[in-house]
Amino acid sequence: MNCFNSNFRSGMSELNILSTRHCNPQETKVLREIDEKGKDLPLGFAKDPDRTNEFVHLINHDCSNEELYMLMMVQQAKHIRIIKKCAVFFAFLGIISLIFYLLGILATL
Repeated sequence: MNCFNSNFRSGMSELNILSTRHCNPQETKVLREIDEKGKDLPLGFAKDPDRTNEFVHLINHDCSNEELYMLMMVQQAKHIRIIKKCAVFFAFLGIISLIFYLLGILATL
């Protein structure tokens, strides 16, 4: 990742787009000092989104912008497909309940 800041990298690791491993104590100490000074973390490191004052090493941080964009597009497509399946399920469920409702009205006549 050429020019992404540490907040963006943290977000990418939180969404599991980038693989991570926890930093060892020596790396954590150096990164904490950098973070306390308000500087951006070095390329390949980010704050752990689940733990405060912990840092992670981004395993595949050297992906190009296009590769990251494609990864995000693939994940968006997966999520859209899941939403579509849920919408179809509930529409089908609504149609079935409407049919049973109409059958109940016809049965009372």
